[in-house]
Amino acid sequence: MMAGYKAVFLIPASAKKIFDDTGWAFETKNRLRVTVLDALKQAFLLQFAERYLGIEAYVGDGVKVNVIYDEEGLIEHISIQLWERTAKELKEALHEFGDVDIFIPSDAPSASV
Repeated sequence: MMAGYKAVFLIPASAKKIFDDTGWAFETKNRLRVTVLDALKQAFLLQFAERYLGIEAYVGDGVKVNVIYDEEGLIEHISIQLWERTAKELKEALHEFGDVDIFIPSDAPSASV
């Protein structure tokens, strides 16, 4: 894949966003529905790549998706790397999920975090 991707996180709408010296973390008791992952698979023709340490990785044309699970096997959040795909395409794929926050750190003013 090419360098210069846009990082995107899919998190429950109620999640608190925290940035520290280890990167982004999200605090919430809510979890994402499996149908969010299903919508991503369909929209971006994702193929399963690997599973490790509670993370499932999927790849598609111009996109990489990491699904992070909690200890109970529920989706805690999803991190996405967009190379050739756009955030607009992602938003269109997830338009019916009002309980999902599409968080793009590069677009967020630091004061709102």
